[in-house]
Amino acid sequence: MVLLDCSFLIMFLLKRYFADIQSCNIDRIFNKPWMRREIRYDLCMLENQLPFFIVEDLFNLSKILHRREEYSLIELARHFLSSTWDSWVPEDILEQVNFSKLEHFVDFLRICQQPSQQMQSKKLASTLATPTVAELHQAGIKFKLGSSINRLDIKFDDDKGTLEIPRTYIEDHTEILYRNLQAFEQCNYDDSRYVCNYITMLSLLVPAAKDVEILVKKGIIENWLHDNNAVSSLFRNLSKENLLNTNNFYFSGVVEDLNKYHRKRGHKWKAALKQKYFYNPWTIISVVAAAVLVTLTIIQAVCSIIQVV
Repeated sequence: MVLLDCSFLIMFLLKRYFADIQSCNIDRIFNKPWMRREIRYDLCMLENQLPFFIVEDLFNLSKILHRREEYSLIELARHFLSSTWDSWVPEDILEQVNFSKLEHFVDFLRICQQPSQQMQSKKLASTLATPTVAELHQAGIKFKLGSSINRLDIKFDDDKGTLEIPRTYIEDHTEILYRNLQAFEQCNYDDSRYVCNYITMLSLLVPAAKDVEILVKKGIIENWLHDNNAVSSLFRNLSKENLLNTNNFYFSGVVEDLNKYHRKRGHKWKAALKQKYFYNPWTIISVVAAAVLVTLTIIQAVCSIIQVV
C-alpha cells in the first residue's frame, strides 16, 4: 500500500510540474479540475501523510530525467505546496531553510512559517488575556500591515502605539491548513507550538466581526469568506481544541505590552478625543470655530467687566 501511494504521489507531482506529460483527454485526475483541486487539499491532511524519506528514496531510485535536467523531490514538493498555499509558502523557502530532516508535507508547511530568531517563546507574566482589536483601537493603537511574509512576526511598538501584523489570507480551505498544522504540533511538540500560538493570538484579537472589519480595512486580513463573522468564528472554533503551554508562549511579550498600553487611561482619553472630534477636516474646523467663538465670548465678557469697573 505504501509503495502504491508513493507511486501515485510521485506521478501526481510530476504531472503538476510538467504539464506536457499530462494525458488530459484520458487522465482521470487532471482532466477533472474539481478532482485535481480536492486531491491537492487531501494530500495536505495529516492522516494522509507518507514519510518523506520513503517517497524520496523511491523517487531517486527511479532516476527520472526530464529535458536532460534532474529535479529533486523537494523542488516538486515546494512547487506543489506553493501552488496550493501560495500565501503560506515563500518562493525562496528552499534557499532559506534546510529540509534535510523533513518528515512530510505538513511538516514542510510548518517549517515555512517558523518564527524569526529575534523572538523567542517565554512564560506569560500574567493570565492569557488581551484587549480585542476594537478595544485596542479605542485606546488609540494603530494597526499597520507588516512587511514580513512570516505570519508570526507580530510586533508592537509601544512608543508609536503601533501593532504591526503581517497579512493573512482567509478562504474556504484555510481551516484545513490550520487544523492539520495544529494537530501535527500538538502530537509532536511541547515547547514550539508556533502555529498553535498564532491561532491563540488571533482568537484573542478578533473574537467578533467588528474586530475583523478593522483589520480588513487595514489590509491585514484578506477575507474571501462570505462575511467578517465567519472569520471570527473560524478562529474561535480553532481555539477550542488548541493546547497552550503558558510557559512557552511565543507572543507573551506582545500580549504583556498591549495590556500595559491599554491600562493607561491617558491613551484612551487622547484616542476618544481624536476619534470623536478630529476624525475628519469638517469636525476639526467645527472644533476650532467653537474654540474661537468661546475665546471671543470670554474676551468680550472681560472687556465689559473692565468698562464697568
